[in-house]
Amino acid sequence: MILENFQKAHREWVEAGLSGDIAGRDDRWSESLAVGSEGFVEQVKMELGFRAQHRQVAIADGLYTLREPVPPYGDHFDMENEPLRPNNIVPWQTNLETTEA
Repeated sequence: MILENFQKAHREWVEAGLSGDIAGRDDRWSESLAVGSEGFVEQVKMELGFRAQHRQVAIADGLYTLREPVPPYGDHFDMENEPLRPNNIVPWQTNLETTEA
């Protein structure tokens, strides 16, 4: 039954995509484990069991997705980490002198 529902939904998605003006890539389809109704996404998450334990269900434009969690370190920590960078590098000239010796 689940396979038949998926096949039907997939045909509808393809037909809708081909009939409309698709402006570009929608990352929900390429970066998600499951995309569709809330019931479908929750079912996929349940079937994945512990492998989907930390995956997030999100909704946008009436479409649910099962995605990876946001990484703990990202662009929002760049400003906090910036003062550490100069102390964690070896200057190029020092590196050249060390390798030539």
